[in-house]
Amino acid sequence: MKTKALIHILAIAAIITNESVIAQSVTVDYSQDVTTTYPEVYGVVIKSPEADVASLDMLQDHGIKFARVTATLYKTIPNSSIADYNNNVNGIQDPDNWIWGYTATGSSGGSDFTWALPLLKTRGIKTLLSISYTPNWLSHPTYDTKEGVPTDWAIYKDIVGKIYKRFQANTDLVGIWNEPNRHCDPTGSPYSDSRYAYSAIYDRGADAVRSICSTVPIGGPETSHASRSQSPWLAPAPVDFLQELVDNTNIPVSHINFITLHHYNTGLDVSAYKRVLDVPAYVTEWNARPNVSSNTDPRMAGKRSLAWAGFQLINIIKQGARGSAIYQHIPQVAPDIFATYTGADTPTLVMRTFKLFSQKARLGNGNARVKDTAYSDVTTATGALNALNEAVALISNDTDQSKTVSVTLNNLPFTGSVAVKVYKASQNDHPDSVSTSYVTVSEGSISTSVSMADYSAAVVRVYPETPEAGSYE
Repeated sequence: MKTKALIHILAIAAIITNESVIAQSVTVDYSQDVTTTYPEVYGVVIKSPEADVASLDMLQDHGIKFARVTATLYKTIPNSSIADYNNNVNGIQDPDNWIWGYTATGSSGGSDFTWALPLLKTRGIKTLLSISYTPNWLSHPTYDTKEGVPTDWAIYKDIVGKIYKRFQANTDLVGIWNEPNRHCDPTGSPYSDSRYAYSAIYDRGADAVRSICSTVPIGGPETSHASRSQSPWLAPAPVDFLQELVDNTNIPVSHINFITLHHYNTGLDVSAYKRVLDVPAYVTEWNARPNVSSNTDPRMAGKRSLAWAGFQLINIIKQGARGSAIYQHIPQVAPDIFATYTGADTPTLVMRTFKLFSQKARLGNGNARVKDTAYSDVTTATGALNALNEAVALISNDTDQSKTVSVTLNNLPFTGSVAVKVYKASQNDHPDSVSTSYVTVSEGSISTSVSMADYSAAVVRVYPETPEAGSYE
């Protein structure tokens, strides 16, 4: 009896083990389009010191295609007054006399990062210039004057227009303000809450940019994912700021060309904004938590950072965002603090995921069609047909368990022999390493197995090729 019981227990164990392997699966249907994904999904917010030019080469080498750069008005414009500005005292109206470049206060002090714009463009990285805040002397009196409404619209427009004109050749997109639901104080102004104050600021800022260029895309509202709870003024829901831009009859439709929003942690919902206005949407800040220079959330450093980045990038891909920027491109100050590089240009682990998806899946090569994907017992996954007409599957394993994932690709757009390439990113797996096999497409499908380490990401890339033809990476 004991022998039979033991056999029965072993049989059950075998079934459970087999079911757990089968449960770890990803299935992509290449006949079903879900949305489009874009190279600009692989982006960063520039907050690095001006001296770390080599770190921009690192970004290029890891497939970064998009960067958000901030011009911070209260740092850039020297101390003055309305009267002195109007009289051009000390040449205050000349941008050559303004304060440009990274300052000793660093990103926490709201430094100017426009130094990076021409260097990014020469590296083939698309740029968004965010023109944000108010010079303190131009603001209505508030708790924090850099967040106040300008008291003189003509001066504000003159400043915004001159900043855009200075960087026009190296700017692809222009954003107006940063997180108005957290950093736009209507105190002392004619506006009853920050939503209406921001709408007025956007109206004038967009006018100033459009007076210089009739075609450059302009967008906002660049809202935080949550309003500041301690705000002394009414702080509406983030999406209400976009609604107010749309409802403001002073703002022409041609002045709202794209949407920007910020999101931290989980729960990103781009569709909430797209339901208000159906234009391209950019997630211009994302990470596990804000305050990245001091936050020790385990998703933001070490081996888990690359798996969590994979999870969030796949989420952004599946929502069809036009672009995104992880917050932020900075050097590492401590091992458990988020950073994109150490030293002058050595990439941290999180950058492996960007290289994996942008370069190894070739999603940085051009627009790709996202395909219907089912998955089980992995954190998330998606499939796409990239710009080279290659079938790719992206997988994130943001758990402390290794997994063997069965990957099935159905209704492939090619027949015959195909190369199946598997790339991985983990603490011990570098995406430049590749495993290649050759199979024959059977009734439009192929299957393969991917072993994934704990806290890792993987890419499967499939395209027509025979073993005799050799292989390209």
